[in-house]
Amino acid sequence: MIHKFSRCTLNAALILMLSGCSLLPNERVPEYNVPSATRNGTIVTEGGSDFAADPWWKGLDDPQLDRIVDNVLTSNKDLDIALANIAKARSQLKAAQYAWLPTLGIQAGGVGAGGIETSYQPRGGLSQSSALQNGLGNFSVAYAGFTPEYSLNIFETINQTKVAQASLDMQQSAYYAARVTLIGQATAGYLNLIIARRNLALQEHLIELFKKNKAATFVRYSSGSADGVAVAQLEGRLRQANTKRNQYIEEISALENALSVLMGKHVAPLETVRNPMDVDPNLLIPKELPSSALRSRPDMQMAEANLRKTGAQVSLANAAFFPTISITSLLGGASMMLSNLFSSSGGVWMASGSITGNVFNPQKYAAIASAKEDEKAAYANYEKAVISAFADVDNQLTGMQFANTNYEEWVEFSRAQHRESQISLARYRSGMADIRTKLEAEIKVAESDLSLNTAKQHQLSQLVSLFQSFGSGYEYQPRK
Repeated sequence: MIHKFSRCTLNAALILMLSGCSLLPNERVPEYNVPSATRNGTIVTEGGSDFAADPWWKGLDDPQLDRIVDNVLTSNKDLDIALANIAKARSQLKAAQYAWLPTLGIQAGGVGAGGIETSYQPRGGLSQSSALQNGLGNFSVAYAGFTPEYSLNIFETINQTKVAQASLDMQQSAYYAARVTLIGQATAGYLNLIIARRNLALQEHLIELFKKNKAATFVRYSSGSADGVAVAQLEGRLRQANTKRNQYIEEISALENALSVLMGKHVAPLETVRNPMDVDPNLLIPKELPSSALRSRPDMQMAEANLRKTGAQVSLANAAFFPTISITSLLGGASMMLSNLFSSSGGVWMASGSITGNVFNPQKYAAIASAKEDEKAAYANYEKAVISAFADVDNQLTGMQFANTNYEEWVEFSRAQHRESQISLARYRSGMADIRTKLEAEIKVAESDLSLNTAKQHQLSQLVSLFQSFGSGYEYQPRK
């Protein structure tokens, strides 16, 4: 009989385990294909090393920029928030894992009761009861002890752990995304700062040229060789140049403050010595793009983790129809008198067990349907992330190509302005032209240099955007 019961129990357990296999989430990430080349001709190779650990900004060979990025990665407050979120998710994962363990509590209580005095007189054997000798029937019991408990739904616990793990992975990806963003902000902020400082220097030089030209024109106006319109026009150009100079000063202040905030410091001036025209971004642009670089992007990792999470949530919802085993017990003491509660003769134990489960529960069915729709949305979001990631990289590579082309055009234009200025200077020295012709040529040179500086700014900004699209550098650890 016992052998038959054991065999039935084993068969029942096997049936439950086999039925539960369908409650395990499918963690297979969908395969995706990317084009073999980008629009600008960059070859996409299979596999290869990603850019996660690549400190690409160090290729600019600027120690000051390196220090700024290191300070940002060690002191930025957004990263502190992201790390706190990771720690919280890790604690939630531990809580899910601890569901496999029993719990131990403590419980104490007592019961007291008594009868109501009546005219009834106990007879026979009842008349000998000490509890009823006074006619009231009073008694009391006190108990205290430990309460070990264990409750387990195997597949619910498995899937809660998988949900918690996926949530942790999503927080880790969010941390990586924050690092990519902050590296880009710090690098772009620094490059924009040295651009703005050069713009200010060029603008101040331009203002001096306007002043000289205005003075020379006023002399000719005083002698009757020029009309007042020319003087008024130069005055307007001078005022406009002064306004632009003030904008550059304001921009420098804002950039310094932004970099201070990124580094977790109070605002303060930031001296720089680098000439942006010495920065060549083409030395950093990769000739080939490994396909693994797309999958290592933080947004791709987050979409993948979200897909795993929603899959586990579907299995978790289904687990509501898998039996839950519960065992509760009490180990302690009980006594009719409180003073004897913990005596050796007052020991007591109790135990109970149960198996519960859902057979018909429309609310649980609706929860399963909702979880499945979330999984479909996560799958679509993952596919969208794949398409968007490649489009982002393609856009940035194409943008980099045209930023370089446009910069070269401005270089040639600036050279042409310099040649014109040299010709005007030669004509002025030979007496073939007055000083205003020479000054106007120099003004054109200064204005072309400002335009060239703007083209350099666009080129460097595009470089930052390019490496952000690669998701580069988030695994880099600054030296302490």
